[in-house]
Order: sequence, then structure tokens, then C-alpha cells
Amino acid sequence: MGITIYGPRRSMAARCYWILEETGASYAACTGTENDAALRAACEALVGAFQVPVLEDADAGVVLCESHAINYYLARRLAPELLGSGAGEESQALRWAFWTASKLDEPARAINDLPSSERAGALDRASDVLGAAITELERALAQGPFIVGETFSLADIAVGSAVGSLMVAGYTIESAPVANWMGALFSRPAAAKLMSQLEPD
Repeated sequence: MGITIYGPRRSMAARCYWILEETGASYAACTGTENDAALRAACEALVGAFQVPVLEDADAGVVLCESHAINYYLARRLAPELLGSGAGEESQALRWAFWTASKLDEPARAINDLPSSERAGALDRASDVLGAAITELERALAQGPFIVGETFSLADIAVGSAVGSLMVAGYTIESAPVANWMGALFSRPAAAKLMSQLEPD
């Protein structure tokens, strides 16, 4: 019973593991690769197809896929402070989750799916798109230490997990404000624990 996340930590499921570690909630992890028969069978049984991540909250009778939807649910369920103060900040946190899905998630997924020998070339080809996104992020961080308001939120997990995935693939952050923000995020105990548990590449 309780909360289970299906999907490897070295995937878009990373942000789901991160938010759970931030909340201190207990959970189970069903990790593996796309070739893992048990993981595929579990996901197909829950949502009718193989995709990760999938959340199952057996106590609440909730099954969800899509990492940003999962994280919004987990924030509402376990740590509403991660949604900010009031409807305005909650809407901004959601806006940055949607922004991440639109600007960063697909290139991060595609590049990490390549053999390591091909990632540098792919990062180079994506440099204009990624650079524009980092510039937009830098402007947001000019307003304070975090993306939304003065406190760590769902927005930081959404964007930080995608930027972190790109960095794992070899992307270099040339913006000092963004690099400093990433350093602060990954010095948090929850993020440091996640990074220590990543599966081999």
C-alpha cells in the first residue's frame, strides 16, 4: 500500500523521486529499464501502455502518468507549501512546469537516450534552443533566489530536474546565475540523495 513510483531514476521519473524525498514521505520505487519485463508489465497493467513515470497511490486510489501531473498531485497531497503562497504563485509554479515540458523535457530525453558518444554532437545541434531557454530562465532568476517567489517550489524541481538531466548528458551551463541556482538546488539533501541513487548510464 502507499505510494509507488514506476520508472528509473535516470529518466523523467527523477523529478518525482526528488519531490518525494523533499516531502520525507515513504514510498516504494519500481525501477528498471525499457527492457525490464516486470516494469513494463506493471505500467501496462496500471495505464494500459508502457510509459514512465507512473504513480500509484494505493491509499487514495489514484493512478497517474506524466511527471509534471504526478508532481503537482504529490505537492497537493503531501507538501502544499511547494505550490507557493496563494493562487498566483501556484499558477506560476504550474506555468514553469508547462514551460519545462515545452522547452526542455524533449531535448533532455532525446539526448540522454543517445549513446554517450553521440551526445556532444546532439547538444551542439540543440545549442540555440537550449541557450534561449537558459536565457529565459536567467531572467526569471533575476527576481530572486528561486523561480517563483522567495522559497523553493514545484517550479524549481520541474526546471531543475530537466536542466540537471541535460548536465548529466554533458551540457555546460554558461550562465552564472543559472549555474549558481543549480548548485544550490543540488546541494539540497533530497537532490543529493537522488543523484547518489542514479542507475548506471
